[in-house]
Amino acid sequence: MWISAVVGFAASNDDWTEAKKTISATDGAWEDWCKQWELWKDRPLQMALTPGTNESEINFSWYSTKEDKKSRIRIGDNEQLRDGSTLIVTTKMATTGYYYNQAVATKLDINKTYYYSYTIDGRWTKAYKIQTKNPSNFQFVFVGDPQIGSSYDNIPDGESGVQGQERAVCNDSFNWNRTLQAAYNHAKSLSFIVTAGDQIQSRNLKDSKANYKTFDKNEIEYAGYLSPELLRSIPVATTIGNHDSLSGNYSYHFNNPNSKTGYGTTYAGADYYFTYGDTIFLMLNTNNTNIEEHENFIRDALSSNKNVTWRIVAMHQDIFGSGEHSEDEDIIDLRTALLPILRKYDINLVLTGHDHTYARAFIAEDDAKYDAEAVETGSFANSTSVVNQDMVRNQGFECSRKMISALTMNARKVLAFTKSYSLMERGSEHMIQLYAKACDDTVRYSSVKGILFITANSSSGSKYYKLLENQQDYVGARSQENQSSYTIIDITQERIQLNTFFTESGKKVDKTIIITK
Repeated sequence: MWISAVVGFAASNDDWTEAKKTISATDGAWEDWCKQWELWKDRPLQMALTPGTNESEINFSWYSTKEDKKSRIRIGDNEQLRDGSTLIVTTKMATTGYYYNQAVATKLDINKTYYYSYTIDGRWTKAYKIQTKNPSNFQFVFVGDPQIGSSYDNIPDGESGVQGQERAVCNDSFNWNRTLQAAYNHAKSLSFIVTAGDQIQSRNLKDSKANYKTFDKNEIEYAGYLSPELLRSIPVATTIGNHDSLSGNYSYHFNNPNSKTGYGTTYAGADYYFTYGDTIFLMLNTNNTNIEEHENFIRDALSSNKNVTWRIVAMHQDIFGSGEHSEDEDIIDLRTALLPILRKYDINLVLTGHDHTYARAFIAEDDAKYDAEAVETGSFANSTSVVNQDMVRNQGFECSRKMISALTMNARKVLAFTKSYSLMERGSEHMIQLYAKACDDTVRYSSVKGILFITANSSSGSKYYKLLENQQDYVGARSQENQSSYTIIDITQERIQLNTFFTESGKKVDKTIIITK
């Protein structure tokens, strides 16, 4: 175990999930994971798959040791890899003791099974399976900050002292694995995964300018992040979080497509994008606060993809979240600077993290209260009635046929004593409609009327933040139950549908959300 003043760790008062106490840890699962972890912890050599420039490509990146300079990879349509294609591999120096290897598979057919194998230290791995999907109707899973290693400074139940980095990474990667497995069990047709950034915890806060290319104190955390077996078969599109941003090994582990834009660059990498069918994913590195660069990136990417149906932005910082970060000055600055650009380029959905809480916000196209000249604070405390349809669940109301029936009966009694169609009648009817909508488990938004913002909670339970005491008026729903979660997103030409679930219980965090054209 090592301790360094130049590496950032979790605050000791943050809530977290102790892996060995979860339901997933029963029947020896936790003990088996710990044994396997001993084999992984000092070798961050696992393959990382990322989406290619479009649905016909997949990108590969993996580490090899310093002595292994001739890494190879091949891909084919049978497990024995007979007549498999050998891909071109680019090998460069990574952190001390490692090289990173990157390759791209192109011209892949849709709805087809492929297998690939690659060399680590000159030895071929087993064949891993990849299943390409139909891009006209597809699913992906969106998850919040894994931040592997963030539980470092927490005290395990019944013990004293901090966990230590190795134990924290083992804990957090176990929980990260079970979230991915739960998402896969829920939707086995996943095309890829999108993360909201902060793959890992540790970063060089003191001397990143001099050592960002060689900083290796978080490689054990990357080993934990890449440990789930599912990541050998499902690509991950990562956003760059503030914990990723200060070291170069993010760019060694992830071979992002269209990443040579030069826009939004930090030590970890830059803005990048990819298309999947009629959807474009614009991955912003908002740790770089040069808004003009992000606008240029979005403009150039969309000018090369003019006929896409859906435009999705993913970035780390949550400009319309409801947790502790949402009142930070840098978040307020991003909110006022980015919103006009997102509107200008007709963005439909924005996926964010950073706040380790769940929140949903729909910002109408004509809502001017978040314009730069109108912003004085970032709170926008909610003063609307508790009858607001998106607040009913948060205020503790239970939706039931009995409640609707009682409300309807009371309203009819009011109407019976009223001879004219008065304001009282209209108010009573409006109340019934609001409660009925609140009890509907679906929320529908029109993409032409505004932008939907989703802030994801932690996907690993390594750290949870508290919600602000006062819910902002832009928040339609929010949740913090100190449980990890994931969001399944289904896309067709007609609509985007989002469903968010708790990892352990499988219960829904929010209503079903549908965006239509």
